[in-house]
Formats: sequence, structure tokens, C-alpha cells
Amino acid sequence: MKGGMDPEKGFVGPFHAFDAAQATAYLTLYEEAFGPASDASNLTDKRFQSHLYLPFVVAIMSTEAILKQVRAVLGPDLLVWFTEWHVKRPASSSKYTPHQDSTYAGLVPAEDVVTVWVALTEATRTNGCLEFVPMTEYHGEQLPHVEDPGDSANLLLRGQRIASEHLDFTAKAVPVELRPGEATIHAFRCVHASGPNRSDASPRVGLAIRYMKPSVRQTQGGRREGAMLVSGQDDFGHFDLQPLPSEAWDRGGLALHAREMEVMRVNYMESRRKEEG
Repeated sequence: MKGGMDPEKGFVGPFHAFDAAQATAYLTLYEEAFGPASDASNLTDKRFQSHLYLPFVVAIMSTEAILKQVRAVLGPDLLVWFTEWHVKRPASSSKYTPHQDSTYAGLVPAEDVVTVWVALTEATRTNGCLEFVPMTEYHGEQLPHVEDPGDSANLLLRGQRIASEHLDFTAKAVPVELRPGEATIHAFRCVHASGPNRSDASPRVGLAIRYMKPSVRQTQGGRREGAMLVSGQDDFGHFDLQPLPSEAWDRGGLALHAREMEVMRVNYMESRRKEEG
């Protein structure tokens, strides 16, 4: 890591992305698209890659204050590879177990990919804020993960987690609370997690955005993927450049979303099963 992130730490935050009024406006747009933040059950696969059909998501990931932080780490040329809504309703057992974003992604080099997490509501220890483990605790290495797809409370697709014998997450984790409009940025191999929402009334809504250098390559699966250029230029062509959505829920954006979901299924779910078989 260079520039704006300490390589020994592997994460930065909180930092100011936009003001609270703008966060509230974005939250209103989120609820218009997906329903009340107090009920995350209607997200389904639409929680992934919503920048393909919702212009306000593109506006969030193109926010200059966010891009400034990412450019300080990765340089001027940036692609967005993935977006995902992370929503926990009040009094929810939903959680993200300790993991590294790099585990199943197939993107190399992992050092040239980061995740930004943007809060549209408060993210506190009570409602399940992000917690990070400094990368010095495991030398920034890719750690083994185990899977428990039967854990219905785990919001990770494969129920993956880092086993306690490889890292004592509870002893090492650093919680980072966020106000609406604040964000964090972390390295692709930075171990992180978030617990359940123990609040009776406060939903937790955040958007995870994965940025990468255009030089990054996909090394797994058989399907070519797309990415959206948000800064500088792409001189490599490793990914199909995705168009900006013209309006919310436009037909072209939804068709592209359906294609990318199919690519994700083939590249990340089926290819993993073949490796295991």
C-alpha cells in the first residue's frame, strides 16, 4: 500500500465522504429503490451491483472525497469492480464473520484492490459497525477460511470465516464507528467483520464499493467480467467497461445486472465447487 494507507494497519477511517444531509438524501433514494431500511428481506440479488441500474449509487462511488482517498492508495486510474449493500435491520442476528474480501475474488494482485464502506446511517458498536484487525497481526497474508453455508445469520454468500486457530479476531479487532456520510477504506486482505444489530430501532445501512487499478486481472472462472471506470483511464482492457445507467431501473441496466449476476455465479460459485471436487 502507498500514499493514504499505513501498510501495517491496512485500513483508514473514519473519513468524511459527504455531509449528513446528503447521507439522508441517499438513504431516501435507497428506500425508494428497496423499501424501508428496517426490512432488508427485499434486497435479494439486487443488493449486488446496483450501480448498474441506479444512478445514485454511481454518484456515491464517484464522490470526490472518496476518490481522493482511493487515489492516494491506488493512483489516478480507477475501476469499480463490485458494489454491495450491507443492511442490518434492528434487533437482527445478521452478521459478517471475520473474513478477507480477497478470499474468493480471483483478482491479482490483491494489493491493487481496496474496499470502501460508506455509511448512510450511524454504524455503531450497538448496531454492528465494522471491526478490523491490523495487518501486522498476520503479516498481510491470505489466511485459510472455513465455510458454514448453513449459518443463516451469516450474510456472506458462502458462510466463510477465518478459523480461530489462525487468528484470534476478538482479541485483535478494532471497531470503527461511523456517522452518516462517513466511510472507511481497507485493503483487500485486511481481516474484518461486523456483529449483529442489537439496537431496537436503528437500522444499519452501508454501501461497500470495491475499487481496483485497471491493471488488475481476473484469474478464476471462465467468464469475462465488467467494471466501471470512475477515474482516469483504462489502458489494459482486462474488463468490459460498463456504461452509466441512464435512469433508475432502466432496461439496459437491468439486463446488464442480470448478466453480471450470471457471471458471478459461474466465476465464484461454480468454479469454487469444481476446485473442491
